[in-house]
Amino acid sequence: WNILFNQKIPSKIINYGANKPYLCKKSVDKLNILFLARLVPRKGVLDFVRAISLIPKSKLKNISISIVGDGPEKDKAINLVKQHKLQTLVTFFGEIAGKKRLKYIQLANIFVAPYRNEGFGLTILEAIQSGCTIVGYMNEVFKESLLRYPEPDLLSPKGNIPILAKNLTRVLKDTKLRSRIQLWGKQHLKSFSWKKTATETLNFYRQLLSKKAV
Repeated sequence: WNILFNQKIPSKIINYGANKPYLCKKSVDKLNILFLARLVPRKGVLDFVRAISLIPKSKLKNISISIVGDGPEKDKAINLVKQHKLQTLVTFFGEIAGKKRLKYIQLANIFVAPYRNEGFGLTILEAIQSGCTIVGYMNEVFKESLLRYPEPDLLSPKGNIPILAKNLTRVLKDTKLRSRIQLWGKQHLKSFSWKKTATETLNFYRQLLSKKAV
């Protein structure tokens, strides 16, 4: 807009809202790791599969891995799963939109987000809402949406697959860690309410109109 109008346009970052935590009963006998995103390079699905391949098979007992999404890297991801002989662990569910995808988040114990960049991260808030532990890459958006994350080391530098694998291994075996992050999530979501989003949006429009900026 600045380029189109050849002047600085007033702007403000207003976060999405989040609903109250929906903490469904998580399985502790068989943990579920979830990747849910478009299967494109910036979302890191191939990094995720490579990270899983670095985890000792003994650490992956009673683990299920769900990949929800579609995109140009789907075939590469499937071939990579076959190459590392992970077919018994990994299930591809394809693209699932709307409320139907929430059931996959609600049943997940660990949500993996090896995103190199992100628009805002509404899916991350939904994962927190459902009591998931977040493991992935740190990016500019996560610095805000995951502000004061109790275990910031679980968000590794972009592209560092060995550290991503190490963090996944740690989370899989540490029940207390997952519980602590779940409790943090309940408090964190209080900063993201739809009422706050609506109020900030309304106040911003009022500010613009009062200055006759539009």
